[in-house]
Amino acid sequence: MGEWLKTMNKQKGFTLVELLVVIAVIGLLAVLAVASLNSGHKKERDSRRLDQVSQIKAGLEMYFQKNNAYPLATEAIVLGQESYACLGQKGFTTVAACGEKPYLDLVPAAPTPPSDSAYYYGSSDGSSYSVGFNLETGLNNLNSGAHVLSPEGIQ
Repeated sequence: MGEWLKTMNKQKGFTLVELLVVIAVIGLLAVLAVASLNSGHKKERDSRRLDQVSQIKAGLEMYFQKNNAYPLATEAIVLGQESYACLGQKGFTTVAACGEKPYLDLVPAAPTPPSDSAYYYGSSDGSSYSVGFNLETGLNNLNSGAHVLSPEGIQ
């Protein structure tokens, strides 16, 4: 009976060191989870950018087939803005001015963040075009940073 009383008198619980170790491990796991989640968001936005750029390319190729030229833009325009939200018979215009049967009824705007992720279009003579865009992490054998879509593909 005496030994039973001795074990009952011992305090039950965790020491301060044990609690600090558990808190440190939980903190480390939380940091790793947030970092992984953030990386996944960047890759998802890059995937969406590549999908949208391919939609823009398809619309431009349909425009070229009908008009034998790409829409003119001697100065770079930002696609997806209100002024350049549709690709119709008159090139990139507002949705209201797009007309019937547009080639791209809603030109996509680049996903944000980052703030420098817009799609820039230019075509000086209509025989070719360039669409500039940025990737955050890189995807499909493309590095992060600036890229250009042209009739030949993505560089």
